[in-house]
Amino acid sequence: MLGKKQMQDALVQRIMAVLENWIEPFQSDQQLCHLASGIVSTDEVKTDLLNAHIKGLESLRSFANERLGEDEKRE
Repeated sequence: MLGKKQMQDALVQRIMAVLENWIEPFQSDQQLCHLASGIVSTDEVKTDLLNAHIKGLESLRSFANERLGEDEKRE
């Protein structure tokens, strides 16, 4: 079993390892990546994020048309 000081030293080493592997989020390489891990996203994820607003608008229009169409049929 580790003593208190040894446990604290081990924790400090783990924290230092995490900090050393963090990336600079404001670098100008233009790659989409996870801020903490630095893992670069796939093209599929980039495409999904870039099209999210358009897909949301399409879903809104579809939802509104379906709901309004049902209301008109009932009257």
